[in-house]
Amino acid sequence: MQATASKLEGSRVRLDVEVGPEDLQREYARAIRRVSGRVSIPGFRRGKAPRRIVESYVGAEAVMREMVEHVVPRAYTDAVEQTGVEPLDQPELDLPDVPSLDAPLVFSAEVAVAPDVELGDVSALDVEAETPEVSEEDVEAQVTELRDMRTTWDPVERAAQLDDMVQVEISIDAAGLPEPEREPQVYSVRLGQNGFPAEFDQELTGTSAGDEYAFESEIPLDDPNPDLRGRRVTFSGAVESVSEARLPDLDDAFAQTMAGLDSMDALRADIRERMLEQRRIEAQAKLEDDVLDALVDASTFEVPAVLVEQEHGALLERETQALVSRGVAVDTYLGSMGQTRDEWEQQLREQAVLRVNRGIVLEHYADAEEIQADGDEVVEEIDRVAAGYPEARQDTVRRSLARDEGRARIESAIRNRKALAKLVEAVTGHAGPAHDQQAEHDPDPDVAAVADAAATEAEPGEAPESESATS
Repeated sequence: MQATASKLEGSRVRLDVEVGPEDLQREYARAIRRVSGRVSIPGFRRGKAPRRIVESYVGAEAVMREMVEHVVPRAYTDAVEQTGVEPLDQPELDLPDVPSLDAPLVFSAEVAVAPDVELGDVSALDVEAETPEVSEEDVEAQVTELRDMRTTWDPVERAAQLDDMVQVEISIDAAGLPEPEREPQVYSVRLGQNGFPAEFDQELTGTSAGDEYAFESEIPLDDPNPDLRGRRVTFSGAVESVSEARLPDLDDAFAQTMAGLDSMDALRADIRERMLEQRRIEAQAKLEDDVLDALVDASTFEVPAVLVEQEHGALLERETQALVSRGVAVDTYLGSMGQTRDEWEQQLREQAVLRVNRGIVLEHYADAEEIQADGDEVVEEIDRVAAGYPEARQDTVRRSLARDEGRARIESAIRNRKALAKLVEAVTGHAGPAHDQQAEHDPDPDVAAVADAAATEAEPGEAPESESATS
């Protein structure tokens, strides 16, 4: 067999493969035996009929198809090994319509490959790290939020005002609206802080318990309910009660209740430190992204479309599953965000391009720096990931991650983390990542996929479990 590889545009390669007549004739003889073993030919035991009888009974073309189905995949694999090509996806084959046993079988295969990358000069990159800060206003805003969480509501015998909680029966009516949407529902609504149209707050301000109301309003186009979006509807119902907020005093008892601390000064100090740590993590993540993006801009390579499609599909599946696990339908989520499905998918596609670009330069930087994951790091990471699952599933997860696919993904995740830390330090002079949120909490998504699959497999005598790792 002979094979040659030719580079094409878009990080693709064309393999031209030639299988000689002698190889074809040997494979044809094997195809005769396979076909003969699958059919019942009168007068012969399975697999024992002569070639001419088999060809007469099933047709020479059927035998030839059988031969090609075995020859081409094997020849393609041999061609990949012979030329050193590393495919990223399945090949697009161009086969002759009617091959002959008296002439070479010539076919071609086009396949996407990893791009040739010319890394930019890391020493020339200029990226500044942000200095995270927490102001007094930030702390007080958090204190206010904690205080609001402890709000209690006292019924009042007066007209409703903004910020009051009104318990109200609501009916919504419009032409063509499904009957379930017309059914009255009782809601507790805080005036000025709810998802109803602005007219709702205006109409209910000044009403008292027992008052009835009715008014028309336009439902926004981004309303979570697709049956209501953009409609002009009639709200009607009755006010059942009005309550005003009673906020707790900001004293030492409040600090003890909220965080088990002795004083408000201690609570504010704790809030400041927690906010500062979170902003350090966010600043580190932004720094890592900025460094990778700077290296992408300074490097030269073509992005294989297949990698973008694979990453886009993975992001779609991951985001959809995350919503489903929270009991939220995709369309409901998109409605609340004011997005169409096309806009959402385009947003995820842009994220996919970013992730692929960053992944390519990081991998080549790791190659250039000869960064690898050592055995102890792999074992430690396997144990860390497994510890995030129920105890009964941890051994199953460990075994799966220690096998070929799982171990390869673990090694890749560790290698990427080490390469990113070294790259950040090289560009900024700061050792990093100092706050590797992924390493400390969430496993790499590819690693998590292997672990989740293992965790849901039932051990002998056990029912399958549905728990997954938690952060």
